[in-house]
Amino acid sequence: MNKPLLSRESVLEKALAIADAEGLAAVTIRRIAGEFGVTPMAMYWHFANKEELLAALGQRLWNSVEVDPEASLRELLTILVEALRAHPAIAGLADTQMLSSEGGLAVTERALELLAGSGFSVAEASAIARNAMQLAATMVIGEPGADVGISAAEREALVAMKCQRIGELSQQKYPRIVAAASALTEVDDVEEYYRVSIDLFVAGVETMARSRSLPGFS
Repeated sequence: MNKPLLSRESVLEKALAIADAEGLAAVTIRRIAGEFGVTPMAMYWHFANKEELLAALGQRLWNSVEVDPEASLRELLTILVEALRAHPAIAGLADTQMLSSEGGLAVTERALELLAGSGFSVAEASAIARNAMQLAATMVIGEPGADVGISAAEREALVAMKCQRIGELSQQKYPRIVAAASALTEVDDVEEYYRVSIDLFVAGVETMARSRSLPGFS
């Protein structure tokens, strides 16, 4: 069988496949080199180090993002969440590469435009935009019951263990936590989970604008 051609693009594809299947911690120069049947030194023709590889993965994530010039804040968050959900293992890299890719720049520019148009200062708009980015990544990385890099059987066992721990709590002291054991450890309706989270963030920003008599934006 012919070995796959070693190139910058093929290395990124392999790194992404490993991250998707096993989590970001499994992505190493040595591991990828082994997948191609070459020495780690051969990898350095394409990436100087692991940090450069991870930066390229973060930029690749943004490559799938297309922004409507008229997109609302809610739509921007939805687009971003959808991009991160496609590769949750590398969702944490998106923030570091937001301003190093066309997709990230487009999302940021539109978000700042919307917020500035609603009367927020540059500092306020920047803080809100950063929080939106962090929220999107946190939602995806922390999706209950969707732990990255483990098999379905391992995920099921992990959820069962979490439920057991909650079930061992004092029902008298923590009645609401015990009653919500299932809801706290996995999501029955994933789309609803994301929709509610996005709605909460947008509603909070809208409330800030209204409380200061600023114009709406969504």
